[in-house]
Amino acid sequence: MNEVLAQLDLNKILLESINDAILSVDKNTNIIFLNSEFERKFSEDKKESPSKLSDVISNEEILDGFQFCINESVPFRIEDYEITYKNRKHFYDIVITPMMDKGQCFGAMGVFRNITAAKLSEQMRVDFVANVSHEIRTPLTSIKGFAQVLENSTELVLPAGKEYLSKIIKNTERLHALFSDLLNLSMIESRHRLIKSEINLKAMIESVRAMLLQNYSHKNIQISYDLPIETLRVDPKLFEQALINLIDNACKYAGEKPHIKITSFQEKEDIIISVSDDGPGISREHMGRIFERFYQVESSRTNQKSSRGTGLGLSIVKHIVSKHKGEIWVESEEDKGTIFFIKIPTKNKRISLDE
Repeated sequence: MNEVLAQLDLNKILLESINDAILSVDKNTNIIFLNSEFERKFSEDKKESPSKLSDVISNEEILDGFQFCINESVPFRIEDYEITYKNRKHFYDIVITPMMDKGQCFGAMGVFRNITAAKLSEQMRVDFVANVSHEIRTPLTSIKGFAQVLENSTELVLPAGKEYLSKIIKNTERLHALFSDLLNLSMIESRHRLIKSEINLKAMIESVRAMLLQNYSHKNIQISYDLPIETLRVDPKLFEQALINLIDNACKYAGEKPHIKITSFQEKEDIIISVSDDGPGISREHMGRIFERFYQVESSRTNQKSSRGTGLGLSIVKHIVSKHKGEIWVESEEDKGTIFFIKIPTKNKRISLDE
């Protein structure tokens, strides 16, 4: 008995010496243990002797995470959880793991790791990119405007100079698109929480379709869709941006008789949306890198100068899907077209601790 008590005391000393906030509960979410770091950061202004998890945590996502971990006996992770402590924002990554005895789960332990310093450093980087992108777009607009005035003038510029002005305008447009994408990417990265609501997928795709067909009227593109699943709970603004980027990407690389098809279907507790084109496809050597920032496939897929993008479109899509705890992947064969898939979970799912 003394050995057992000594072991319990040792475990308590070890848990108290860890800088992370730690909380454990039994299968009924009664509190078994919480260390002083947890009490200091999360129990301030709470009841003096909390007995239930809900006494110290009110966030539904965390409460559901503990319950999911206990019910399924699998670990669960929550990222970027925000609290206010001493009038300052603090951010935590939370890992909840089941406590097992002889193959049976008798509770769960949550480890709350403070990532505030890393988060603030990342936010400074994101803000810097956003500010620079915003400031540079203003002079670019001015350069383009004056160049267009000169291009349309028959008195100020000789005919031979028109070609150079055309190149100036084209490259300012490319720079403007690049900084717009950088600004979009930094805004997505800085979003700690999504503002989700039910959307009508068909209505959203119709809106995107109308806009893009106008942009690519010279290519006579056909965009069709088959949407058995029409409603989806996502962040409307971000998800529309993801659809715009994917469908625009398909329009750029569509074949001679361009046809783009969009589908949706349910797979267990996930909703999958696919966007396919009949373009030249992507070679296997590029498949693993197309979602990297600024990566562009140098092949027949980019043989048209007008199709050249910023290299950020697919990276933005990946960030948006990741914010929704989803997945994105691509299937393609050279000369046989490309299909992009987006998987959006409809419920909380197990998240591997190796991720």
